[in-house]
Amino acid sequence: MNDKSEKSKTKSVWLTRSEAARYVGENGESAIRAAEDRGLESASDSTGQVWLATEVLDAFKWRSKLPSAAKRGAVVRQAQRAREHEARERQRQDATEDALHAAEWQAQQREFEAEDALRARVRQKARTLREAFERDHMDERTAGLALGFESHEARYRVRDLVRRGLLRRIESPPQPRVEISFDGAREVESTWPLCSGGPFTLREEVVSLRHELVELASSQLSSAPPNVRVAIQQASTADIVVQLLRALLEASRPRQ
Repeated sequence: MNDKSEKSKTKSVWLTRSEAARYVGENGESAIRAAEDRGLESASDSTGQVWLATEVLDAFKWRSKLPSAAKRGAVVRQAQRAREHEARERQRQDATEDALHAAEWQAQQREFEAEDALRARVRQKARTLREAFERDHMDERTAGLALGFESHEARYRVRDLVRRGLLRRIESPPQPRVEISFDGAREVESTWPLCSGGPFTLREEVVSLRHELVELASSQLSSAPPNVRVAIQQASTADIVVQLLRALLEASRPRQ
């Protein structure tokens, strides 16, 4: 309500236009609007509702005589009950809205907590999968070095072994990640690999191939000439493996 009517607010009862019409014995709100045009003071709240003070209504010069004090008192009491009912209704609506907001906030918190928990599980799953994959596989360079090749030729030598079927080429599985959509958070497979630096070979196959070649080299010592046996015995195992692998690769190349 505006400042002009605030002074009378404490000693008057505020009525709506329809209540004011009954208070002064008029038929409807149109009579109150006409009186406002003639100078009847009113006030509006933030919602646009127009209010009139009983003190102002009593002091205004109406064309017809005001109803009795008893009838006007009845209108005032009815208006007060209406205000009390409206206040209770506002409190109920406020309580309902507060409860709704609290429920929405709690639901959002649960979603955030569930999303954080899912992200933690997915990170742990990726870590476990990565450790297992790296334990069971070697990248091409590591596999080549394990077979005794020099660093500069390790990769292409392993690729040559793969092409000849002595080793298998293994690609890294995709890394799991969390995707957020309108349906919530869910685990999906990403488009990037779980382990970088591929392709890979099975560690077990690399170790097995190396073991077989070492056994092959050892079996040839008994039939080799003495000078060859001495040279082989003085060479490192890795050198022997490299020699045998190179010989095997060269022998398997198609003849021109």
